[in-house]
Amino acid sequence: MRLDFPDASLTATAVIAPDRSRALYSFASVDRADVVLLGRLRFPGLDPDRRYRVRPLMVGTPPSGLFPPPWWGVGTAVGQRSGGGPEGAHAGVELPGRILTEVGLAHAPVDPDQVVLFAVDAVG
Repeated sequence: MRLDFPDASLTATAVIAPDRSRALYSFASVDRADVVLLGRLRFPGLDPDRRYRVRPLMVGTPPSGLFPPPWWGVGTAVGQRSGGGPEGAHAGVELPGRILTEVGLAHAPVDPDQVVLFAVDAVG
């Protein structure tokens, strides 16, 4: 699914499991934004009554210009892979689907032509 975002410098897509238990979100920077922080990233398509863990996925080298927000948690410093060890397994944040779809999470700025992936898994 393609996601709408108010700033044209960021494009977003998602692949969501039919039962809404898991999802993968991609936020790609395609140009320099007019503002430093683009606001909050929303994660539509989730069950509003379920709790989810959202964690960044680092595949290979971290995106250039990455400035991770505090919600990324322990084990997600630039150069480390999420889920790669005991600390990375606890990275991210756990919130209700309603908050993730309506309020969202702080954006992690990156340079143009870079992408940030997020794994979203239902908990409990």
